[in-house]
Amino acid sequence: MENEFYEEDGVSLGQIFKVMFLRWKLLLIITASVFIVGMLGTQLIYNRMKAYYSTSVEYVNVINDDEETFVNNSKFNYRDIIKLDNLKAIKSSDTKFDSINIEKLVDEEDISISKTINEQTKKSVYTVKVKGKYFNSSETAKEFLNKLLNSPVNELSKLVENANNKLYLTGYDNSIDYESQIEALYDEISLIDSKYTKLLDIYVEAKVDDKDMASIQIALQNKYGKTVDEDKKVSYKVIDDLKNELLKKNFVKDFDKNKNALINEKEALEKQINDNNIIINALEDKIASYNTNYSNLTNEAYTPITTEITKLTAENTKMNIQISVIQSQLDNNGGDATERAAFEAKLAALYNELKTEANNYTTNSKDVVNLYAKAETNGKALTSTGDLGIIISALLSLVAGLIIACIVNLIIDREKLKPGYFDKDNNSKKEESLIENKEE
Repeated sequence: MENEFYEEDGVSLGQIFKVMFLRWKLLLIITASVFIVGMLGTQLIYNRMKAYYSTSVEYVNVINDDEETFVNNSKFNYRDIIKLDNLKAIKSSDTKFDSINIEKLVDEEDISISKTINEQTKKSVYTVKVKGKYFNSSETAKEFLNKLLNSPVNELSKLVENANNKLYLTGYDNSIDYESQIEALYDEISLIDSKYTKLLDIYVEAKVDDKDMASIQIALQNKYGKTVDEDKKVSYKVIDDLKNELLKKNFVKDFDKNKNALINEKEALEKQINDNNIIINALEDKIASYNTNYSNLTNEAYTPITTEITKLTAENTKMNIQISVIQSQLDNNGGDATERAAFEAKLAALYNELKTEANNYTTNSKDVVNLYAKAETNGKALTSTGDLGIIISALLSLVAGLIIACIVNLIIDREKLKPGYFDKDNNSKKEESLIENKEE
């Protein structure tokens, strides 16, 4: 009978398989070892070198529809997200990022950012893609990218916190007269009021804990007596009261110091009135000349002249009122000292109130931004491409382990691959069986 393990040309396939699986325990040990090494190698080395990690976000209540400005109208450029300075700032924010070579990452252009449109929301989607070799693990990459894409939110928070919400109070400090101080206080109230309006335009019905921004704005408006006339001119009663008191009492700030300035201002106004009168007289003479020499002229010919006369006359009327006020101030020596001190105390009290209101707005607006401004990932915190998945890694590692184990077994038992090896073994077994049968 022909031996199934022997072929005339050499070793049979069956003989090879028999040798490969002859040491089955060794086969299992080698296969398992290679499998473990393979899994570790693909996941920790190959994938780290070949993989690209990416994260995508949509910004909510962070940038305007033009996508070139933040909601507070400061400049926004999404490419700034992956600029060197910003990447360094993210790295320094956590010690787990210490091993990331930011300079090399940028120099080799292993990081990029792109913008697409979400067809459902119609909003821009910003995606940062980075090579995985710079990170110790996918978890580190995920945290780094999330912080990176959250940087515009943090930038907006800083912009809001550092905004100059006391702009006109600086003007108050530099004012040399009460009129300018009152105007600065009006501008400051108007500034804070308008900022709440803009905040609520962006973050509708914004609330932080027990603070309702709309209610805070209404309380502010009521406190200072806001009114709007038919021409949409905004007034605040507290400001109007100060103006009326100033006009009635003829107060002059630092009268002794500013007396000469008042005299000079009065003289300048009087000179301007005199200059205007000279021009008016000349224009009136021109009209008289036209009447004498051109009897057939239409009214349109006189219109430019009469318009100029009307304008200069109105200017003179206004300047005469100013002169009257200045003269009263001079006659009154800047107002009663005691009353003037009480008036200044009112100005200072309102100034301090508005400083507090400005600080409150800064805190409130920052709290609103921190609560409502977001970088949403829509459930896709991290995407990996170019790497081997767990299943593929497992299959490749298993196959490689089995192949290596079989090769090792074949090398160890290579003597058993010689032709006739298993025939000898079978013949000896047959002889032993015949001897046993004869003895019986």
